[in-house]
Amino acid sequence: MQALNERITCLDGEIAALSSQQAAYRHLLTIPSVSPLITAAFISEVDAVQFSSGRELSAWFGLVPRQHSSGGKQRLSSVTKNSNRSLRT
Repeated sequence: MQALNERITCLDGEIAALSSQQAAYRHLLTIPSVSPLITAAFISEVDAVQFSSGRELSAWFGLVPRQHSSGGKQRLSSVTKNSNRSLRT
């Protein structure tokens, strides 16, 4: 168990070192509570160029409510839970 914890610590350090060298990583790391590991997972999973807005990206992740609108009435239900579960977490 101790060897695994040491290996995890080593890999976390490598990810942090690599993320400090990339411009895209540095921009995401300015967001509060975003770690190098979250940044690496996001960049490896998402091509942000395909989304025209933050809402579209959030919808792709499944972080926004599902919309059921009809007749001018806007009704929102629970979040959609689309996309990669581990990335959404």
